[in-house]
Amino acid sequence: MSETIFNPLDRERLINVNEVTSIMGVGRTYFSQKIIKHTNFLEIAPPVRLYGNGNPKYRLGDVLNFIDKRKQANH
Repeated sequence: MSETIFNPLDRERLINVNEVTSIMGVGRTYFSQKIIKHTNFLEIAPPVRLYGNGNPKYRLGDVLNFIDKRKQANH
């Protein structure tokens, strides 16, 4: 899998669950059942809700930090 380089300003962008799963290369079910429930994802990338019970958004930089920490833990 090729690494994507993100502009530093992109790291502040809010992304939805579909974008998160695309970056991670996993499906939505795996994301919600394995990653959310069995990792510290929500501590590193807390969800942002722009209105009430709206769909969560995640800061791209937080998601990338989570991925980097998982890579480091596995090496």
